Amino acid sequence: DFLNLESKWESKLIPISQKYSLLGVMIRSPLDRELPKGISKIFFQHPITGKKYLFHIKKHKEKYSEFTKKQEERIEKLLHSINADFLLLHTDKPMLDSLINFLIRREKRFQ
Repeated sequence: DFLNLESKWESKLIPISQKYSLLGVMIRSPLDRELPKGISKIFFQHPITGKKYLFHIKKHKEKYSEFTKKQEERIEKLLHSINADFLLLHTDKPMLDSLINFLIRREKRFQ
């Protein structure tokens, strides 16, 4: 999981990528990329403190989508900068076809 790791993980990939062929795979659901439609507010509760938060979806919908897109782009850019591959899969789309197509393209690059 690249999203919840501290920034130091990035520098640790460099020596690994120099010795091995790396592939970063990100699996995202539609809710990872876009807040739900038809719902205007959600309550969240902090698991430790129990404090409740009211989240206005319409107010943050666009910012959330931009943020997740930038996350994906940052991770993809980082992996490519160390000569690692990046594969983004979506839970709402057939993953096997995407994986097979990716591996075929990757194999052609190494021939």
